Amino acid sequence: MGKGALMESATEAIQAITMLAKMVELKDGHTEEHCERLAVIALAIGKRLGLPQERLEQLRYGALLHDVGKLGIEDDILGKPGRLTPSEWVEMRRHPTIGKEIVEKIDSLGVVARIVEEHHERVDGKGYPKGLKGDEILLEARIVVVADAYDAMRSDRPYRQGLSKEEAIRELRRNAGSQFDPLVVKVFLEILDEETVCVMGVTDDVVRTNLPVERPCTA
Repeated sequence: MGKGALMESATEAIQAITMLAKMVELKDGHTEEHCERLAVIALAIGKRLGLPQERLEQLRYGALLHDVGKLGIEDDILGKPGRLTPSEWVEMRRHPTIGKEIVEKIDSLGVVARIVEEHHERVDGKGYPKGLKGDEILLEARIVVVADAYDAMRSDRPYRQGLSKEEAIRELRRNAGSQFDPLVVKVFLEILDEETVCVMGVTDDVVRTNLPVERPCTA
């Protein structure tokens, strides 16, 4: 499939992706604009790593849809204003598999479905749902893992305040090689240091990029 072929051959799928991503944001107030921010971060990393256009497209839609499986999680768990119990975490950890099952029903989005399924895997094999390790995890998924973790750490939750940029960076460095792919972390930190990506809604991460986004960047 050549440059732009995914977009050209899946117009209806792309429309469905946008609708599904918005449904997740409506259901889970914690993820408002999270998907768009994640897509910006992931694309910046993917571009720096030299991914071709087709894979960048797949990465973008994987980032936008990474949490779509939360549509299958009970509202009481998804919107709980506190920490989840062990049994609730078991339920919550189903969302990557649910998401994969939703996305793979759309023709031509098999790779995107795999990104969705693997976005909570860890390079040390201690992630879920399959416990994949290292290069067993799709590179695009390893990128989403880092982008997702950074945005989650920087965002406020009902039970905690978001970390500062410096604190989040320390966590990425501390967990590189265990939770996170070290190369992906290295590239992302270089991007942050150069201020070449705009992370929407995070006021001290003002970076400019020509990557496509749904909404304008705001400082």
